[in-house]
Amino acid sequence: MLNISFYNRLKFKIISATISILTVFLGVFFYFLYNFHREQLISSFQVSVTYLSSLVQNNLEYAMLMNRPLILHGMVEELARQDGVENIVILNKEGVIKVSSDKGVIGKIMNKQDATCQICHQLAPETRTKSIFLKDKQGGEFLRNISPILNREPCHECHDPKVKINGIILMDFSLADINRQLSSNLGKLFLLVVIMVGLLILVISSLMNRLVIKKLKLLEKTSKLIGEGKLEEKIEIPGKDEISHLADHFNRMTTNLKEIQRHLVQSEKLAATGQLAAGIAHELNNPIGNIMLYSKLLLEELEPGDIKYKNTQKIVDNTIRSKNIVSALLDYTRESESVMTSNNINDIAEKSLMMLRHHMEIQQIDVQLDTDPALPQVLCDKNQIQQVFINLIQNAIQSLHNGGKIEVFTHLGEDKESIIFGVKDNGPGIPKECLDKIFEPFYTTKEEGTGLGLSICYGIVERHSGKIWVETQNSSPTEGKEFKTIFKVSLPITVRKS
Repeated sequence: MLNISFYNRLKFKIISATISILTVFLGVFFYFLYNFHREQLISSFQVSVTYLSSLVQNNLEYAMLMNRPLILHGMVEELARQDGVENIVILNKEGVIKVSSDKGVIGKIMNKQDATCQICHQLAPETRTKSIFLKDKQGGEFLRNISPILNREPCHECHDPKVKINGIILMDFSLADINRQLSSNLGKLFLLVVIMVGLLILVISSLMNRLVIKKLKLLEKTSKLIGEGKLEEKIEIPGKDEISHLADHFNRMTTNLKEIQRHLVQSEKLAATGQLAAGIAHELNNPIGNIMLYSKLLLEELEPGDIKYKNTQKIVDNTIRSKNIVSALLDYTRESESVMTSNNINDIAEKSLMMLRHHMEIQQIDVQLDTDPALPQVLCDKNQIQQVFINLIQNAIQSLHNGGKIEVFTHLGEDKESIIFGVKDNGPGIPKECLDKIFEPFYTTKEEGTGLGLSICYGIVERHSGKIWVETQNSSPTEGKEFKTIFKVSLPITVRKS
C-alpha cells in the first residue's frame, strides 16, 4: 500500500463525514425530542395540578360555608407537605393573603406589580384559571397555577352577588422532579443512541473494508504490477458495483495496452528488419547476378545429357529462386506512397481471385466468393489492398497442397463503422505456438515460402489504420470444423455511398 496518512485515508474521511452528519442530525433530533417530552410531562403534571387546585377550592367553599377555617388551614398545610408542592396561597379580592402554607406571609398584600397579578388582571374573571412558569430567587423554575374563587350562589350570604370573584388560589409546584426525570430519560436515550452509533460505525467500517477498501487495495496492487510491465495481470473483482465495473474497464485497458505494446514491438521489428533486409538485398544482388551469368555460360558449353549440365541447371534454378527472394526483400523494404481513392472492396476481391483462379484449378481447390453487395465504398489504395488479398489467398493455397477449400469473404463490421474481409481455408490449421510469430518477417512454416507475405499484409493494413488477425481451429474452436484457418482484415469506412 502507498504511505497514506491516517487523516487522508478514504475510510477515515467517510467515517468522519458520517459522524459529523449524525451529530448534526442527532443534535436537532434531541432538541425537538427534549421539548416534546418536556411538554408531555408538564401537560401530565398540569392535570394533577388542576385536580389539587379544584380540591383546595372545594374544601375552601366547604370550610367557608361551615365557618370552620381551621379545616382549610390544615388541608393547605397537609398539601404543602406533598412532593413537588412548594407553596399554597389564598388571597381575597383585595389581594390580602388569607391562607398560606407559609404562615409568615399571612395578612400581607400581594404586590400588584407581580407577574401573577399582571397576567391575572389581563383576563376576564371567569377565564383566569391559568398556569405560568416563573423563577425563584435562586433561578430555579417552578409552575404557578392560578385559580379564581368564583362567587357562587351559596357564597352570596356573605358576599355581594354583584362581585364575580371572591379571591384567588395560587399553588406553586417545583419542576425539579420533572427536569430530573427528563434528564434521566434523555440520558438513557442518549447512551442508547451512542451505542447504536458506535455499532453503526463498526458496521460501516466493516462494509467499507469488504466492499471498497479491499477492492481498492487489489486495484492498487495490480496497477503497480502493470506499471512494472506485467500487462498479463488481471483484476478479478466479483459483483456488479461501480468498482467491479472499474475493474472490468481496467482489464480492458490492460488488454488494449498489451495489444498496443505487441503492435509497437511488431512495428519496430518490421522497421529494423526492413533496414537489414534492404542492405542484404543490395549486397546480394550483384553476386547473384554474376552466379546467374556464369552458370548460363557454362550451360552453353555443356551437352544436355551430361551430368554436369544437370548440376549446372540446378545452380541456375536455385539462383533464380535466390533472385526472387532478393526481389521480394526489395519490394518489402520499398514502401511506396499510398494512393487513397474510393473503392469497392468486392471488386478488388473478385479481381484478386481471377488472377489466381487458374493456379487453384490446377491444384483442384474449390473456391467460393461470399461478398456483401450492400457494402459502402471505402477509402484505400486499390493496388495495396489487392496485394493483401493475393498474399492471403496464396498463403491459403500453400497450406492446402492438393485439393481443399478456400473462401474469400467480405461483410460489414458489427460496429457499422468498418469493413471486414479475409480468406478462409480448411487446411491443417496453425499451431498455437506459431500465432504470435506469423506476421513477423521471414517467419514461415512452408518450404517454398519466403516468410514475407503476411508481414507485407501487416504493413499495408497498418498504413490504412486497420487491423489484421488470424483465427484458427487450434485457438478458436467456436469457428466450426469446415474452415480451420481464417485471416481477417478490418478497414475503417471513411467514404460512404451518397
